[in-house]
Amino acid sequence: PVGIVGADGSVHSADWAAAEAVRVMIADAAVVADFDTPPVLAAAVPAHWGAHSLAALRAAIDRVPALAPGGTPMKLVSDAHAALVSMGDRIPDRGVIVVCDLGGTGTSITLADTASNFDRIGDTVRHRDFSGQRIDQELLAQVLADLNQDPDGTASLGALTRLRDRCRAAKEHLSTDIATVVPVELPGATADVRLTRSELEDRIREPLAALISRVQETLEHNNIPPAGVSAVLTIGGGSGIPLITQQLSERLRCPIIAAPRPQLAAAFGAAILAGRPDETPSPEATMMR
Repeated sequence: PVGIVGADGSVHSADWAAAEAVRVMIADAAVVADFDTPPVLAAAVPAHWGAHSLAALRAAIDRVPALAPGGTPMKLVSDAHAALVSMGDRIPDRGVIVVCDLGGTGTSITLADTASNFDRIGDTVRHRDFSGQRIDQELLAQVLADLNQDPDGTASLGALTRLRDRCRAAKEHLSTDIATVVPVELPGATADVRLTRSELEDRIREPLAALISRVQETLEHNNIPPAGVSAVLTIGGGSGIPLITQQLSERLRCPIIAAPRPQLAAAFGAAILAGRPDETPSPEATMMR
């Protein structure tokens, strides 16, 4: 409900900004890739969004003619459902699938029933204590500790922001490499700091354990025994960290399926669902059920 303030002091509603961003993105893609606007459109929205957010975005999108090509309104689909669709026959055809969306500001836990076209079981749970931003912050703290630097005493906020961006890149490297180097340029400190995968794992082991406990609690709350879970699908930027797959497998005792391009899994699924008949309920309908 609070407007977004632009650099020039102008205030814009979040629903308008989201709809306008989608419109501009589609228009830019059409120019760059030289294609006509698709005859149908779909957008994946966060599975943990509430009814108010969904209704606000739906209303904003419906006010943009370009987002209803040929008079067909853009579909809004759950990102968890879309990610499952994108995986095709890699998803088991029985039991319950746990979708863990390890995003920048938190992790969403969604339970889906394979017997009913991936219908959601219960509410999506949002766990904010394990996120990409938190991992970046942990790595930043590790780098500053190695340099004996106090983050509160560092004068340049811009320098800290740039260093956190480099820590984010280091996190991505450590998904495939056992070590990487972070260039540091802070007031009074210029160096190359070596980070290892084991240091990253030590930093995230405790919050990751809390996340997996939350997954187990979500299953118990919905009366799903461990044997009823056929797989866990991990999506989002954090899913490439090997420790996450290892710990999920050890504690949940089921196959862990990692999306090939986890950041784009929901977008791929939305593209598939755009051209399909309305075989699944929209996020709004799911909220009402």
